[in-house]
Amino acid sequence: MPDNMPDNMPDNSTITEFAQNQADLATLDGALDASGLDETLNDEDATFTVFAPTNSAFRNIDSGELADNSELTSEVLEYHVVSGQAIEAGDIEDGQTVETVDGETLEFSVDGETVQVNGATVTSADAQASNGVVHVIDGVLLETVDAVDRAILTPNFSILADLVARANLADDLSNEDGTLTVFAPTDDAFLAALDEQRQRRDRRRRGAVKRGGSAAVPRRE
Repeated sequence: MPDNMPDNMPDNSTITEFAQNQADLATLDGALDASGLDETLNDEDATFTVFAPTNSAFRNIDSGELADNSELTSEVLEYHVVSGQAIEAGDIEDGQTVETVDGETLEFSVDGETVQVNGATVTSADAQASNGVVHVIDGVLLETVDAVDRAILTPNFSILADLVARANLADDLSNEDGTLTVFAPTDDAFLAALDEQRQRRDRRRRGAVKRGGSAAVPRRE
């Protein structure tokens, strides 16, 4: 199973206080404060299981965009919280699902000693708080956000997010009443396509110059 969290927090700490006392959860702590969820997770009369992304996990998304949108921050973080039970890593079964506080579903996979939640790996497990348990994970779970917000939050989709905004497609892609499949090119894919387009244009220009240079010039009498 994943390593247990080091015991470097005061006795009887709430989940909020736990996050405040872990250097590797500083970004999460700030996000909890910005969204107001710090007050929820400070309630000693409640019980929670929290899947806590590390600072490095947040560096894989555009945390600046997240910080500028408290509503989006709340949506993302609520998907990391299970209310009413303290689920320890040893009790998690492969294929098990649980409902989060926002009514969405998390799915676990267990392969030997590795526990994952929606594909993010639990790196440190079973940090005991006075109002629940915390499992540290190596990714931020974005499954509940719409296609536009996901593109905005994912640095390698920044070009796509900009083009969606320019084409006024944001409302269509954010429509919760519809079901869409989006094939989303990464920034690298866009840059590669632009580079290929430039090379084709250069080849056409070189071909035109070569043909023009070999053409016969009419002789004047």
